[in-house]
Amino acid sequence: IKVKMMPFRKKIFLPNTIFAKQLKKVLIVTSGSGDWTALKNRSDDDYLFMAFVTIAKNNPTIDFTYRCHPTWTHPSHVGVNSINRIMEYLKIKKIPNLHVSTNIPKESLNNFILSFPRSSLESDLMNADLVFGEHSISMIDGCLKNIPFVSVNLTKRRNFFEGITKFGFPHCETVDSIQKIINNYTKKEFQNSFQKAIKNYNTMENKD
Repeated sequence: IKVKMMPFRKKIFLPNTIFAKQLKKVLIVTSGSGDWTALKNRSDDDYLFMAFVTIAKNNPTIDFTYRCHPTWTHPSHVGVNSINRIMEYLKIKKIPNLHVSTNIPKESLNNFILSFPRSSLESDLMNADLVFGEHSISMIDGCLKNIPFVSVNLTKRRNFFEGITKFGFPHCETVDSIQKIINNYTKKEFQNSFQKAIKNYNTMENKD
């Protein structure tokens, strides 16, 4: 299908990212699924969560925050106890450097009130050195605040973030590839590659 850019759209360019001297804080942002889509299974995010359980165990000096999507707890989405389920798992496993974000908005969705206290993504991004996610717009939100991001797809279906990763942004499909990103975070080759991806993205954004 042939497409072209809308001439009156607002152009939003990504700034160069700022890499910390040492990777200390990682934010994992999730997406959502449920009855409203046949493209994803409710269990898809289990792959992402269990991957970072392994990663957190292997990297005890890094603090990992797992941010559940705020719509998870809707009955037609992942399920009313979806966030509690993850919190219970972490409570049992006792992984001190992996915790669930409490900065999940308490909003009304079709008259259904979400269960967590009202706050914002800003709080989670404030101290993050790196953001992982599958196809969440929160990764772009982080990049707009100079934070690098990595997309992850462990489901063996197509990559819903392909339109972004095609510019050269890092993408992982295995636990080992996630670990490799963490290992390479402070290396110039990785950092230069990310800045090149930003340049590619901004070149696209600047086209009319």
